[in-house]
Amino acid sequence: MTKSLPSTRQLPRLRYAFVALAVLVVSTYVTFLLVSPPRTWDPVLRDALRAPRMWVRARLTDGCHAMGFDAPARTLVDAGYFLLIGVAIPWAAMAVLRRGRLRDLGWRAPNRFGWRILVVGYLVAAPFLIWMVNSPGFTQYYMHQLRAGLFGFLCGYFVNMFAEHFLFHGVMLGAFRAGHRWPEPQETPEPRGRGVRRVLQWFGLDQPVGDTGGWHRVEVWVGLPTGCVTAIVITGLLFGIVHLGKDTRELFLSVPGGMASAYLAYRTDSWLTPFALHLATAGTACLLMVFAQP
Repeated sequence: MTKSLPSTRQLPRLRYAFVALAVLVVSTYVTFLLVSPPRTWDPVLRDALRAPRMWVRARLTDGCHAMGFDAPARTLVDAGYFLLIGVAIPWAAMAVLRRGRLRDLGWRAPNRFGWRILVVGYLVAAPFLIWMVNSPGFTQYYMHQLRAGLFGFLCGYFVNMFAEHFLFHGVMLGAFRAGHRWPEPQETPEPRGRGVRRVLQWFGLDQPVGDTGGWHRVEVWVGLPTGCVTAIVITGLLFGIVHLGKDTRELFLSVPGGMASAYLAYRTDSWLTPFALHLATAGTACLLMVFAQP
């Protein structure tokens, strides 16, 4: 006796149920493994959130002692932890789903809009960056780490951001999209209009929508491949969860910033674009904090 296949009406429900389950699993994952608990949180919760990192520290310490070295520096522990949590485990999970090729995870050379959008993205982010750096809580949080060792902080922060963007704007943008992989690169026509329209088209916007309607019409106009909006929204919300416990201004900007980064990744066919933008804005923030000190 053969099993009956899901009906046409059941397929969307099954897809929504799968997405809801995936969001629950991933949100739990990032909350327990990537959130930095502040001192104001309950001690039991703080210890639970710190347990995986302490496990990594213990394993690295055992390894160093076995080879005759001193205990690993905090920078090394943080780097190992983020590479494990943000790169190795998500990559392995996607490989199990037969989506482990780096191309399917958005690890590609940015398209011809990459540098154009990168420059504009930096200019748009600059006022918000200045507003965020002027927050006493933000400066106090990061200046404490900068004073502990500039080189170690920069190396650790680079690895942290690399793992963060690989997870959120590489793996997740593939996992939460239809087909559970990144869209294939799309050719965008050269600018055809004049004035403002030509400028928009030079950045890949104002694309011909044809007979499309509804929300898909907006999706096409801004140059997004089909089926990317849901992944952008989910990724932005999860990106905000990771910033719990950070300064209020940084937390406030993390959700729209995460969605904007996801859009930039899809629009330029590469998660390396938001990663490069984050490096540029973080470097600027460090300079602003250092030169603002008496």
